[in-house]
Parts: sequence; structure tokens; C-alpha cells
Amino acid sequence: MARTNDTGSACSRQAVDVRNDPRRALPSASQRHHADREIAERKPNVEPEPTAAKRGVGQCSRSDGDDDALDAGRSHPGHEPERNLVRGRLLDRRRRQRRGGVHGATVDVTSLDPVATTSTSILAHLDLDAFFAAVEELEDPSLRDKPLVVGGDPRSRGVVSTANYVARSFGIHSAMSAAEALRRCPHAVFVRPRHVLYRQYSRAVWDTVAQIVPRIERTGIDEGYLDLGTVARDFVRARELASAVQTSVRATTRLTCSLGIGTSKVVCKIASDRRKPGGITVVPAGREARFLAPLAVRLLPGVGPRAEERLRAASVDTIGGLAALGDTELKAILPGSLGKLLRDRARGIDPRALELEGEPVSVSAEDTFARDISEHDVLHAEVRRLAEVVAERLRASGLSGRTVTAKIRYGDFSIRTRSTTLSAAIDDATTIGDVACGLLDRGLRDRPGALRLVGVGVSGLSPYRQLSLEQS
Repeated sequence: MARTNDTGSACSRQAVDVRNDPRRALPSASQRHHADREIAERKPNVEPEPTAAKRGVGQCSRSDGDDDALDAGRSHPGHEPERNLVRGRLLDRRRRQRRGGVHGATVDVTSLDPVATTSTSILAHLDLDAFFAAVEELEDPSLRDKPLVVGGDPRSRGVVSTANYVARSFGIHSAMSAAEALRRCPHAVFVRPRHVLYRQYSRAVWDTVAQIVPRIERTGIDEGYLDLGTVARDFVRARELASAVQTSVRATTRLTCSLGIGTSKVVCKIASDRRKPGGITVVPAGREARFLAPLAVRLLPGVGPRAEERLRAASVDTIGGLAALGDTELKAILPGSLGKLLRDRARGIDPRALELEGEPVSVSAEDTFARDISEHDVLHAEVRRLAEVVAERLRASGLSGRTVTAKIRYGDFSIRTRSTTLSAAIDDATTIGDVACGLLDRGLRDRPGALRLVGVGVSGLSPYRQLSLEQS
């Protein structure tokens, strides 16, 4: 059975010239102008300084109006001594009033008290801006002025991994089929991913961040959470620290990143996407619900297409609308524990703590088929093969796990997962395969159809194998 491997192996770089005439692959003057503007906006308005973390780079803006308003600010590294935070922020506000606005790297601050201290958790979510595409632009600067798509072959069943900001102006985004990306932008440059190279850049980024903020949870090659509370006494200092992180990352790798600062993972995750590229958004304690309320409900992590459809059918279009639902309404729209979980997140409540480096969350493997597969015996064989891969990785790491998950992706790119938790931790391929096949069948009963991808994962990990009563 032909298939393509999605387990993170290195791929060779391959540019796809979609037109025979190379001149037609160049963007128009208006598109180049748009690209120049986007690239300029990506660069944070900070200079690389090795002492950025000690000096506390940047000033914070303060809102004169309603507490609900987000007051856009700007970083001014090295402009004033950081001993007097209040004076610096007042000077910054006066400059903004004289200029009538700011340009460059921006900061959102919701009702930030410059002198308040807090015992609440202060976290940040760091997200590298268009990471794969940004690395390719560094390796080949000529790509910066062109719509660049990193992903699979547009003439086959490839998927967009990421796109630079020029390509995004054509409506191209991650997880879109490469063929659709080519239809939207026929002169786009397509590049195959180079995962080994991306891992090298990623390692440099996180090594740099760890020198400023030692407690980190990496959730992907290009994103993760920082525990700013261990090195920042309040949200003012946290914002300065975030600016120092941006400065150091850019000085080390020439990459830009966006950060969201708040009291919980869900708020930080959403906030980090509000000022891309190269921005910082701060949501101090007590302002989480107000920050989230006006945003589209689909932006809330955990709200998938089906949940969004049910919520919109009930005229719940915003995160604030979800937060306001009573128990009876919520149960009718989103029954089970998921509804309560999402409502808590909509209110800014997310008790999840950081899972630090060295604490693996799960072990998984998945494959994309060369054609959609509907035959159950073929799907079961593939699931069992992936179970062997997962079991081998578990044993190599000295781990076992209690929760088995099967992931399926249909031809329309919609994804479903089914999980079950066992009474004892396991690490053998046969058991993992049996459970995963059962979960696969359950998913297909809920929604029959041919599959584009299947995956198997084990979580709830522990550093040893627990024996069941039958085995002891």
C-alpha cells in the first residue's frame, strides 16, 4: 500500500515552478508592495542587545479609557532607564498622543497596573511567526518578496504546512490542500519541508529562551509556554521579559515571535495570536473574561467544527456567549464534560499547569495514505503497524501509558479522535493495536467514510509498566 510518512522524517527541498515561464512566478508590483509592508511589520522594533534580559526591554502602554479597551503600545528599548516604570510609561503615552499612533511591533495591554504585584500565575505562550516559511526565507532571501508555501506537492495530495505572509494575503493557510493553495495563487513558490533544518533553528530558539526563562513547556517545534512568574514579580515586568525574549531570539536566529501573557494557558494561547507577527499581548489577572468575550467562539481551543456548528445554531457566536450559558442550555448544546470544560475556558478558567521538559505528554505515530482508504482490513493493518512503532518508542524510552488514542482524517480534511483509558499502563504493540482498532471502528460508526490519514497515540505516561491483577 502506497503511503507518505508524516512522522517527522527529513524531506528534501523541492521548489515547484507552477508555470513554464519563470517571469510569471513573480508577484505583481502591488503584491510586492504588500509583501514589503508585511515583512516590515514582522520586525519587532527592538535592537539586539545581549543584556536585554537584565535591562528589562520596552515600556508598557496604559489605557485612559474603558477597562475593556485594548490599548495598542510600542516597544522603546534603551530609550529611558527602566528604574522608573511609571515615568517611562507616561512618556511613552505622550509620544503616542503627539504622533497620533504607532508603527512596528505592537503590544496590547488590558488595564495593566504598572506598580501592582501579584501572587497569581504569570504564563506566556510563545509562537514563532510562520516558522517554516521564515526559515526558508533566511536560507534564501529571494523568497521574501514572493508568496511562499511550505508543504506537499500541489499536483498531488500535498498539504500546506505553513505559508509566509505574502502568500497569506491570497487566503492560503496551514492545513489547506496544496492544490487549493495553487489555485488561489498560481505564481506561488512551493517548497518541500526540511525538518532537520527546522529542528536546528528550533533548538537555537529554545536554548536562547531558556537563558531568560528557565521553566518552559515546549508544545511543538515552533511554540511553547513560559513560566514568567518565576522570574517576574508582576505583569509589567512580565511584559518587559517578553520583549527581552523577542530581542534575544531575533539576535540569535533572526526569527520573530509573538507572545501572549496571562494567567492561564488558554488565555495565553489566544493572546499570542492577536498581534502577529512580532507582537505582545498582555491580559492581566481579572481581565481574562473581558478579553475573551468579543472573540469568535471558534478561536477557543477545543472548539472544533462540530462544536462550532452546534453553538452557532444556538446563536452562540462569541466566546462571551459561551461563557454566559447556563447549565441547562449548555447541556442541550454541548452535552457531557466537554461543554463544561469549554465554558470554563471561555471564562478564562484553565487550571492546567506547565508540563516541563523531560515530562513527555504522549507517544504517537501517524501516516497519510496516497489515496483515501475505506477497506477496514487495510485500515486495521495500518493501525497495527503504527501501534508497533508506538510500542517500540515507548520501550526505548522506558515508558508505558494508560490512554490509547486513534486519530482519523477524512478526505475533506476533517479530523476525529477517539480515546480510552485502561486500568493499567501498557507498552506492548498487540494490546495497543487491539484497542486502537476498536477506537477506529467506533469513529467510523459515528461517521462512515474513506480515510486520508490514521494515527495511534499513547498518553498518561509513566516510567514503568504497571501490572494488572491477571498479570501479577
